[in-house]
Amino acid sequence: MSGKLPEDRPEASQLLRLAGASLRQDVAPRLSGAARYQALLIAKSLDVILFDLEADPGAIQALEAELSMAHGTAADVKRDLRDGQLDGVPALHELLSRWVAGRQVGP
Repeated sequence: MSGKLPEDRPEASQLLRLAGASLRQDVAPRLSGAARYQALLIAKSLDVILFDLEADPGAIQALEAELSMAHGTAADVKRDLRDGQLDGVPALHELLSRWVAGRQVGP
């Protein structure tokens, strides 16, 4: 083995796309109930992994920094959201909406 990779070797992103498409188009339609749900959940998880692989780390870090500056650590925000302490905070809603819009993946 020479240690050299073949030029036609698929990249991780290509494999994730193919696996997700296969789960959605070939596997899930043949399943029902919990098994179908699990197949679609795995396909969505692959989409999230793919998004994270291809995401611009600078953009993600900028949003996380903006969130931290405005509302404390991620743990603080999670706790305060869960406890309803951040209900009706327009700036937080706008920031989270931008973040979610940027994380939309898959079909």
